[in-house]
Amino acid sequence: MKYRAFVQAVECGSLTDAAAQLNYTQPGISHMIRALERELGFALLFRSKSGVVPTEDGKRIYDIAVQLLQAEDRLRNTANQINGLVTGTIRLSGYFSVMTRWIPDFVTVFSAQYPQIELQLFEGEYDEQVSMLKSKQVDVAILSSQAPRGYTFIPLHQDPAVALVPLNHELAKREHICSQDLLSYPMIVQHQTSAEELFHVFSSRGCEINSKCVVKSDYTIIALVERGLGIGLTSALLVTPPPPGLKVYHLEKPYARTLGLALSPKKQEMPAIKCLLDVICSLFQDEQFAKSQK
Repeated sequence: MKYRAFVQAVECGSLTDAAAQLNYTQPGISHMIRALERELGFALLFRSKSGVVPTEDGKRIYDIAVQLLQAEDRLRNTANQINGLVTGTIRLSGYFSVMTRWIPDFVTVFSAQYPQIELQLFEGEYDEQVSMLKSKQVDVAILSSQAPRGYTFIPLHQDPAVALVPLNHELAKREHICSQDLLSYPMIVQHQTSAEELFHVFSSRGCEINSKCVVKSDYTIIALVERGLGIGLTSALLVTPPPPGLKVYHLEKPYARTLGLALSPKKQEMPAIKCLLDVICSLFQDEQFAKSQK
């Protein structure tokens, strides 16, 4: 448990947050880490009012501790599998829109089928999720586009770009609009690193977006469009069903991002991860992708 407390503290950057993740008190986590430091003979963490970071020695120990905990988890999972149980902890990340629209249904079904498996959920944009994957903070990430090199990508769903228009806007009088129509108006969009595929709506034509605001959160786009501050460009998943007071337009061409599961090939063979993949694919995978995997 001392190594788990140390690893969690490094990943959270906070003893308080680590304690909450592990269902311990903050003094209890601090005591375990100090006991480990005494056992090893050197400091593992720099402590300050803003949180904790690993020392240089702590960074060297962290990678080994992660491997030790993974081996411990594999041993426990194998023993449970032999006994006919599937147990373990799965750390899953996704975009805010995905976590909002998909995850409640997923957790309901998954928890009913596999009550012995604990789920830990994280939110992040593309770069944040890739960083969490590579640092082993999460086991599986729901990303768009392709997974980083060395990781498996299982495609799930084509999520087309849509335009959000306030009901009192002149464009809202039209039955259909095309991407070219949007160029005449200020737009609210996400950072390109968060929604690269959506920018293909314009970049494929060599056009520049008249961006009024560039934001990080999907829901910030909705809030700004609701105030009449611009036309929103976002994904269909986020606005299904449409928010009150806004009209959603699908564009003339289905510019879309492909949402899918990214994970390391080794993780894919773990029993608990296989259960997660089966449930997510059964709930959310488009037929075209399901057929391609058979």
